[in-house]
Amino acid sequence: MLNGLRDRDTIVRWSSAKGLGRLAERLPKDLAQDVIGSVIELFKEDTFPITEQSTLLSRANEIDLTSVSDSSWHGACLAIAEMAGRGLLLPERLDEVVPWILKALQFDIRKGTYSVGAHVRDAACYVCWAFGRAYAPEIMKSHVASFSKFLVVVSCFDREVNIRRASSAAFQENVGRQGLFPHGIDIVTTADYFAVGNRSNSFLIVGVEIAKFSEYRFEIIDYVTSISSLHWDRSVRDIAAKSLHKLTFLDVNYMIKNILPFLLPKTTSDDLPTRHGTLIAIGEICHGISLSFRSSTKFSELSWWSGSDFENIIPMVTSVICFFPHKLLDSFGSEFTRLGLCHLINCLSQSEWPLNPKIQPVFWEKAESNEISFFKSCWDTLDSCFLRREESVQQSASEALGNFVKWFISAPNNRKDASKEVKSRIQKYIDGVNPKGSDKFSKRGFAMAFGYLPPTVFNEDITHAFDALQMAIAVQAEKHLNDAEFRRNATQSLGKIVLSLGPEIKKRLQDYSTDSRGDVGSWVREACIYNFEYLIRFLIPLEMSDTQKWLEPELIKRIIAGLLQQSMEKIDRVRETAGTALRALIWLDSNADRLVEKSSHDGLSIACLKDLRNALPMDIEINWLNPAEVYPRIIPLLRLSEYRVDILAGLVVSVGGLTESLVRHSSETLIEFLQTLNQIENSDENFSLSEFFDAVLEIFFRYRKDDRISIPLLEVVDLLIQSGFFSRIDPNSVFYSTFLATLKKEVSGSRDVKKLLSGINVFYGLALVND
Repeated sequence: MLNGLRDRDTIVRWSSAKGLGRLAERLPKDLAQDVIGSVIELFKEDTFPITEQSTLLSRANEIDLTSVSDSSWHGACLAIAEMAGRGLLLPERLDEVVPWILKALQFDIRKGTYSVGAHVRDAACYVCWAFGRAYAPEIMKSHVASFSKFLVVVSCFDREVNIRRASSAAFQENVGRQGLFPHGIDIVTTADYFAVGNRSNSFLIVGVEIAKFSEYRFEIIDYVTSISSLHWDRSVRDIAAKSLHKLTFLDVNYMIKNILPFLLPKTTSDDLPTRHGTLIAIGEICHGISLSFRSSTKFSELSWWSGSDFENIIPMVTSVICFFPHKLLDSFGSEFTRLGLCHLINCLSQSEWPLNPKIQPVFWEKAESNEISFFKSCWDTLDSCFLRREESVQQSASEALGNFVKWFISAPNNRKDASKEVKSRIQKYIDGVNPKGSDKFSKRGFAMAFGYLPPTVFNEDITHAFDALQMAIAVQAEKHLNDAEFRRNATQSLGKIVLSLGPEIKKRLQDYSTDSRGDVGSWVREACIYNFEYLIRFLIPLEMSDTQKWLEPELIKRIIAGLLQQSMEKIDRVRETAGTALRALIWLDSNADRLVEKSSHDGLSIACLKDLRNALPMDIEINWLNPAEVYPRIIPLLRLSEYRVDILAGLVVSVGGLTESLVRHSSETLIEFLQTLNQIENSDENFSLSEFFDAVLEIFFRYRKDDRISIPLLEVVDLLIQSGFFSRIDPNSVFYSTFLATLKKEVSGSRDVKKLLSGINVFYGLALVND
């Protein structure tokens, strides 16, 4: 049975633990204690003493568990719980057992890109639960302090949800039966089953709330710093850094004197998760420290770092960026290292870190500190990230760049140097977005960076920057120079810069370029759509306060027409994005109501706003991914002459598409709508079948020789012929002769078999109609 506790199968270990408990229950006291001693020996197998402190949680007689068997520890915990539940684990042996159970509560052995130990921690929680039921409060009194702290830490900050819930249940059981845990009732109501079920809530709200109790505060901070922030799972490291940011406000001095000195030497660790976790944790802590001191009355008129506590920390944190080893920025795993450095620069920028501090390269190779410029080191690091192929690195560097430049140009004693430096950097970015450049990754990075630069830095360079981005978003004649991600980033940056943006973004809504991955132009169109609402919301205050006319009625009309077209097209993702943006724009409130009034000569206008709002009411949820729900709302808007051609251009792509459900819903809705129209042009509804066919002709003229539109349009015409709508038009009308001439020009000279077949069907149908 003792060997069964080591078995690799959980059911064997569990059965062995139960069997040992039943067997020991029938043995004499001395022999039963021998069995318990043998179980405890399982904890000691393959353990080695640690001579140096490895974590903040390291204590005297600390041991190395990297070589132990997780199966043995799991089986031993189950057996100890069974023994305690049956009254076999005598109180005098608790001093021997409890230290092992506390280690089991944090048992986590890393195996490359994963770890083992969740089942051991779960069994350790079961042991704690069993102890609460088995022993009287006076027996457990000497162990309450350690048990309560460990259970609280595991309840809030363990990676696995089942472990957090198991630990919370064990804590609750001990509070109810022992009544000795500090602030037990308050913690039980805070860290209940549902509260710890969500990791973000557990790390950022529950854990921080419990840390307000001084009995648990330092254990929580030490655990998050030593375990969670250095965890192998990136998501745990990220959320641990955010948690440390919040914990900083509870005890700033402890962070400065204990946590930062512990983390700083690990920034150049050979272990990648340790290096990344340390960098983002330092950044969040520094940001928290600055916010804490800046909110203090004592520092309201002084620089927050002017206190004596920062004499050593400021130079050491600064040196992380100035002397960071270059080999770690280009070796295996450098993506995460760069993400960590960008996050650190971002946090220091938001912290208003001193730009010219003393530099103290304590943990790095010695260098001439006088030759090192902190702000140049930061900017060089960010610029090097724009050259990387990983989009996540470029995104992180761009976000950091925005805050860094704001901090850099606002520094009181740095304005003269800032102007010169910013001008040279912007010129570098302008050169970097040259579409003729050979490195597509650097072009993507610099194009993205433009969007995060504050508008105040451009000054006279704004024209050059805008011209460069306009060239970047244009489709190049040489196919090898066309890069969808580059054009998407440039388009997004144009949207954020805003100047003269409307017409240029409208052009990009017609980006239907394709490559081996399919319709990559949809990425550019989505970026355009996202920018429309931002553009209008940004420009409305300028329109009200500036003499310059930013939002002309024609521009508004073109934007709404473009969104209506995209909301009718075949790609669900694009349709949803366009529909959401469209409804948001037509229902702008408060100050944006100037947008909807046409009576004022200087106001802005949305044409046919009432009809648009009736079709897309704000109080009804619209599923834009469902064609059966979208098309019945948009197709009736064909009555609006301002948007008719654009709506129809998007609709024909869907009706003539390949997706069965999309074709069925779009075509049926179109046929039902056309059946309600009169043939006479001067009908009461001011929209007739003749006007509809005029719109069809307009699409033929607008998209001549564009097979993306013309082929589906021929299939739509064939559908209309089969449905009898052409027979309702006078065969001697001008429409027929114009349509036939246009049709002949469209199909003549084409080598596309699909287009020729569609044209043949239309000619055949027209012949039957004329007969």
